[in-house]
Amino acid sequence: MRYGSPLAAPPRRYRRVGRRAKRLLARVFVERHGFGPSSGGSHARPSRPLLSVSLGVGAFVRQRTVDSELGPWSLRAEWCWAPSHRVPPVTAPGLAKSSDIDLLGTNNETSALTSTHETWVTKNSINFLADPEDLPPRCSCPVCPCAFTRASSLTTHIWKKHPAEWNDIKKRRDASRRSNVRTYARWTREELERMAAIEHEALSKGVQHMNSYLTPFLARTRDQISCRRKKDDYKAILKSLESEAQCPGPDGSRARVVPDSPRNDHPTSGDLKSPKGRTGRKWSAEEIKVLQQAPRDVPDAELVPLLPGRTVQAIRSRRRRLVAQRAGPVGPAAQAPTDEEQVTAEPQPYERSMTESEQGISDYLYGILPNIPDPVVREKAKQAIGDPNGFSKLYNEFFPKNRTVSRRAMPAVKVGVKRRRAQRAIIYNFLQNLHKRSPKSVAERVLDSDLSYEGLVAERAFSDEDFLRKWKPVFERPCYADLAGDHPGPPLNELAAPIKVADVAAVIASLKESSPGPDGLRLNILRGIPVEVITFLYNLLLLKGPPPTRGKAGNIFTSRVTFIKKVEVPGDALEFRPIAIGNYFVRIFHRVLASRFEAALPNHRDQVGFKRLDGVAHNVLKLNAALNAARSKHENLVVASVDIRKAFDSISHEAILGILQRKGVPDLLMGYLRTYFSTSRLQIGKDLIHPKHRGVKQGDPMSPWLFNLALDQILEGQEEYAITIGAIVLNQMAYADDLILFASSQEEMQKRIERLTIGLGRLGLELNARKCCVLSIRGDKKRKFSFVDTDVSISVDGTRLPVVTAVSEFRYLGVQFNWKGVARTPLDLEKLLVRLNRAALKPQQKLIVLKKFLLPRLQHQLTFGRLHKGELVKGDKAVRRVVRRWLRLPADCPNSAIHTPARFGGLGVNSLETLYSTLKESRLTQLSYGDEEDAAIASNPAVRGLMSYKFRGSVMSSREGLVEDLHRRLDTRGLQGYEKVPAVNSWLDHAPTNLAGHDFQEAIRVRLGCMGTPSRLSRGGRSVDTICKCGSNARMSLPHIAQACSIVSGLRIKRHNNVVLYVAQILKEKKYDVIMEPRLQTERGLRKPDLVILAKKEIIVLDVQIRPDSVVCTLDACNREKIAKYNQPYVLDAIRDRFGHGLPIKVIALTYNWRGAAAQQSYQDCITNKLLRWRHFGPISRMILRDTARMLWAYWHAPADGATRPTASAEVLMDCAE
Repeated sequence: MRYGSPLAAPPRRYRRVGRRAKRLLARVFVERHGFGPSSGGSHARPSRPLLSVSLGVGAFVRQRTVDSELGPWSLRAEWCWAPSHRVPPVTAPGLAKSSDIDLLGTNNETSALTSTHETWVTKNSINFLADPEDLPPRCSCPVCPCAFTRASSLTTHIWKKHPAEWNDIKKRRDASRRSNVRTYARWTREELERMAAIEHEALSKGVQHMNSYLTPFLARTRDQISCRRKKDDYKAILKSLESEAQCPGPDGSRARVVPDSPRNDHPTSGDLKSPKGRTGRKWSAEEIKVLQQAPRDVPDAELVPLLPGRTVQAIRSRRRRLVAQRAGPVGPAAQAPTDEEQVTAEPQPYERSMTESEQGISDYLYGILPNIPDPVVREKAKQAIGDPNGFSKLYNEFFPKNRTVSRRAMPAVKVGVKRRRAQRAIIYNFLQNLHKRSPKSVAERVLDSDLSYEGLVAERAFSDEDFLRKWKPVFERPCYADLAGDHPGPPLNELAAPIKVADVAAVIASLKESSPGPDGLRLNILRGIPVEVITFLYNLLLLKGPPPTRGKAGNIFTSRVTFIKKVEVPGDALEFRPIAIGNYFVRIFHRVLASRFEAALPNHRDQVGFKRLDGVAHNVLKLNAALNAARSKHENLVVASVDIRKAFDSISHEAILGILQRKGVPDLLMGYLRTYFSTSRLQIGKDLIHPKHRGVKQGDPMSPWLFNLALDQILEGQEEYAITIGAIVLNQMAYADDLILFASSQEEMQKRIERLTIGLGRLGLELNARKCCVLSIRGDKKRKFSFVDTDVSISVDGTRLPVVTAVSEFRYLGVQFNWKGVARTPLDLEKLLVRLNRAALKPQQKLIVLKKFLLPRLQHQLTFGRLHKGELVKGDKAVRRVVRRWLRLPADCPNSAIHTPARFGGLGVNSLETLYSTLKESRLTQLSYGDEEDAAIASNPAVRGLMSYKFRGSVMSSREGLVEDLHRRLDTRGLQGYEKVPAVNSWLDHAPTNLAGHDFQEAIRVRLGCMGTPSRLSRGGRSVDTICKCGSNARMSLPHIAQACSIVSGLRIKRHNNVVLYVAQILKEKKYDVIMEPRLQTERGLRKPDLVILAKKEIIVLDVQIRPDSVVCTLDACNREKIAKYNQPYVLDAIRDRFGHGLPIKVIALTYNWRGAAAQQSYQDCITNKLLRWRHFGPISRMILRDTARMLWAYWHAPADGATRPTASAEVLMDCAE
């Protein structure tokens, strides 16, 4: 090699290994062949090295011979362990003085390299190159080109950047360890329970030498069984079996556990066999009833889920015997069925006999009669008590007409328009017409749908016929599930107590106006009926039953169905969620019943759906804590997320009634519920559907409780599988139909799934295997690692459930989870902002959608998600960017003006960073004040890490910081005191649809002081004439234009008069006598108050003023000054002389400033004297801001000579009255 040759640069097939030489020692020997006298000739080895450099540690580097100007040289590096040294200045023949010799190929860590290196020589350095092909033992990443010296660094890199490969490595290590070392397997929970059952059965037989007796039944040695039987946990299991055996079952029999044969390692409950032979199980009355009620054309295999523990052959044999018994002789000679074959009688119809509960309700009706105000209604109510059709007649008196509500059609879209401007106009008209009906509908269309013209035209609107064709088979399909209760529990007589007036009044007061039911009755009409009459009707409904069907709306239990899409772009009618909207009369009654049921029959402790607690936070944080605990403590954990297919629409009516009967619900309510299920109808369009077998209405107040009560039977059957990881007890979690099951092994989870499938089959439900998933975490406590087992196989009816891998995620309650816990998911903010920005809406409408719909949509993800601070800051910047574009705010408008609450003068757009911290802190605090389990979850370190977020010196960290930053700015310091009257901000969130967008923009810019004036334009060193052209030698600023400039004095008077006209119009609508600007001659001159209001008992003097936004002279001080001006004896005498002598006189001032803020005393005086209402102060503020902006526009269009006052255009000077 010669100097300057291409070899002086590193070849492409090589790569540098490191850049720093530290803690490594390298001896580099540079030798020239034939240099110096040597006895070995010209090719003999020299006696000493010519160059020696001390730098670092490594492995032996092979010798390489190269050519240089001085002849062939041989370079060799020997690496050994030694402390690092400073490079001494050395010199070698053919090389320059190289005190800065660079040795590449070393690293700053302590791992020794055992590979070969190649070197090349330059004029001032010796470089080492590493060949990738020669470095297999080096700590290099097998996936990406990254390389490391330490094995721990490589492990951390693979764990963070390549989780799938990292998980495969751990799986291979675990498989290797299990196949090579360990032959002894840990005892599982199933083995312990099985051994305890066998021992319990053997103890009842008096077996001795128990260890020897148990050995043939278990795959364990005698010593293993003997040691395990001494443990406390096994003794506890055996003791629990003994206590259960002492309590008889529902049929009076005691539990019997029979051991299986020694050859069967994993028996099921139905396959247990004794050593002496098979013990059969008798058919119960419930099982025989299921067989008798099933039609003959139903295959035997479909009845297996309804009869747990029965095989297809047993069901077929028993059905044949039942058919033979039916075909036998009938008469006195016919043999009576045995006790175990007797079938429970069919439930009796809705009886009208006077029971104790009915007598109590009847007495209450007679007691409530005197409280009915109308004597005619009182007499009819009295007659209705003794009439069998009394409820129908009295109900028709108050609800005589069928007000069937027809669904309003969506705004039409013209087809075939090609011009882009015309298309945008069509979209704009479509959204504005939709906004008049419901702003919420506009927000949903903008954020969830394609609002281009092509999208509106091509969008398929599902008709009522489409929904009817798809959903009618779902609602009306038969159901063979039966859980009728042969052993009813103790009666709950408090459920059948009379409906109280106070309960009905409380429910009516808590309701909000919403969509009416099929009868068209709205809540305000129902509130006009005396609550005593409504309570009388509810009690009469329990006694007499509902009225018959009337017209197209069916009866009072008929509900019209509205469909809400579950996906962004539904392609099928089944991808909607049916919501039943019932009549207000039934909704109120069912809410009263639901509150009673909830108090008397509480749901299972693992069911947190539809309860008065934070069930979402409880389940999400508990699942996150469980996954973190299993990973950190290296425990085995199997998690199954279960989805029930069409749960609310498929649950069996007979199963619900049977469960209620076993719970002890009185016959009075049972009769009402049977009538409700049998006569209820669903209205889709003009057609009625009769779901007589299954389904509870989504939207009915009583449906959540009924569904939870039925699902409690499933949860109670899964309680024995509880496991403990650390301080967390895991068994199951439920939020309505969203279930999470926990297990310690794959076999245990498979048993839980099978038991769950059987239990759901008895309720008429089934699992949706496509939407279920399984996560299996396996840990090795000895070697301290955990990994995801992707070889787990759990199936439902032969369909294998999807498995969560190390890189995949699953969704539960709207939160994304992976095997580590809550996963990091990016915000959907950018996509939503783009859709909202492109929507054909006015600026005020976009701002309202952003504040009320878009940001609240992200609250759930902000509460339970994992987000970086940078992502939150980026989202806030994107929000501020679009707000500035919509409102045309300048770039120097402070960020605090956008994020400060509206009551303090800002726009009230929440900051993501503030929301992220506030929501997490509030939900965690609320959970910590719950029960004992909630407090334990809130104190978990993993939960604390997820739900904690701290600011680091940010202005956006608190509301106080935002307000302080806003009020110290030059342009916005005049907003101080805005919070004293929050009513002036109502126009921000309730801007009228007929308000022009540019008027709203200008009102915002005036309020924030961001209008373009010479004073603002001169900032930054720009040369601008800042002297006003009115000739007053004052700086032309926004306060000067609003309050002092003579050029727009006419518009300033007009602004004042517009406020006076608006207030006078409101007072005239309230039937007040209003005199505008009366001329009062006093001893001190002429006085002209704006308004004199003549009330019945007093005279009110009201004067309006618009003052500067001075910090020194507050609005309250200006208000007191104005009151003192007219509250003088000579003024009051003049008013008495003109309008009346005996009436008292009160003086009130309506004080605003040019930014739209009002004096607190003015607000209190107007509200106290009932002159103005809360909603009137916002339009006055908006009116002042709009007129101030027009004054600035007139100033810019005035001539430059200030001596002559210009006349503003007719548009500017037009009357601004509302």
